[in-house]
Amino acid sequence: MKIKETKPYIWLRSFLYSLGLLKPKGPKDYYISKVSRKAPWVYISYIADPFYHLDDDAYMSSHQNKMETIRIVQVLNELGYNVYIQDYLSKRELPNLKNVKMVFGHEPNLIYAAEKYKGSIVVQYNTGAYVEHANSQIVRMTDYVNTKYNSNIPYRRLIEVKDRAHSIYRGYEIADKILQIGSKYTVQTMPEVFHDKIVLIHESTQNCRDIVIEDSIENHYLYLGSSGTMLKGVPLLIEYFTEHTEKNIHIVGRIEEDYMELIRNEITPNIHFYGYMNVCSDEFVKITKKCNFILYPSGTEGVPGAVLCAMKYGLIPIVTPWAAFDEIEDYGFLMDYNWNVNSIAKGIDWATSMSKEERFKTKNRCKQYVNLNYNIEKFTEEFRRFCVDVLGL
Repeated sequence: MKIKETKPYIWLRSFLYSLGLLKPKGPKDYYISKVSRKAPWVYISYIADPFYHLDDDAYMSSHQNKMETIRIVQVLNELGYNVYIQDYLSKRELPNLKNVKMVFGHEPNLIYAAEKYKGSIVVQYNTGAYVEHANSQIVRMTDYVNTKYNSNIPYRRLIEVKDRAHSIYRGYEIADKILQIGSKYTVQTMPEVFHDKIVLIHESTQNCRDIVIEDSIENHYLYLGSSGTMLKGVPLLIEYFTEHTEKNIHIVGRIEEDYMELIRNEITPNIHFYGYMNVCSDEFVKITKKCNFILYPSGTEGVPGAVLCAMKYGLIPIVTPWAAFDEIEDYGFLMDYNWNVNSIAKGIDWATSMSKEERFKTKNRCKQYVNLNYNIEKFTEEFRRFCVDVLGL
């Protein structure tokens, strides 16, 4: 793939960057990738920063969306399109492009671009559950915690809608197609009027090393997540494991400090916090080797990368419907829709009922399933097929 910028000194900057003599300074909010001056354009409202970190392995492996972004542009270039990719929140004025065939990505710049490049095909790139579902779940769990502790933790990760005309709601409405990372359970969170627009795509996973699957210690479970303690259902895990001290939970990821202050005196020795970790690191692999199952009681997702990553290391998923892939019941346990501690208890009861032989076979099957279905090659193939169908090539 040839990635070019319009600035005349780009070849020198790229050369120095490749030698490690020049480093990017801060996030870059746009990138241009041209195949020819006469080629039609695709405008993308997503993330542009990965193009400035191509030689930074730690950055590129921090989230699967980094390499997916590179492949999205690569596919469009190979199909004969120039690409202007701009951060979806960038305040930079949209470029004056001619012959824009497709507008693709996130709001709000997706909406602005659809208004500017009239007549183009509009594709919303959706990576999670419907906004109203997500917001209601955040409110629900935060209220639950605040009532229990008589506290005042704010709602975090709410998607605020200050300008409905340029909000995610508008994106659903004007989109010709919705390319959705997720599963049939993700689609269920959305109004039925949008279902015919939705095309599912398998996301990729971080390209971590391959390990030999072993049966691990019984009654050790993993939780892996980024920010969003309430959104991910962490309070339900804390409540369960403080009442079942014979079982261990290893919590990898950031936990908001105000919530930690509430529970600090309740934490029992069976609950282990690690903070943020590189999922490709030796330290993280050691933790996964202690566990046989990943518990992920999230209230809203689109097939969580954390669950897929853990499965690549041989962990069996115990997840809510909103954190599930289509075939979950063939590889793990699907909690019910109640989103409470009893749902977690049922999942752990299921886990403890498995024989050692069944558990070992399932761990290997989980690894094989993710490696086969959630890789960058499959993502690239499915995105190419989607573009061919949508653009009529």
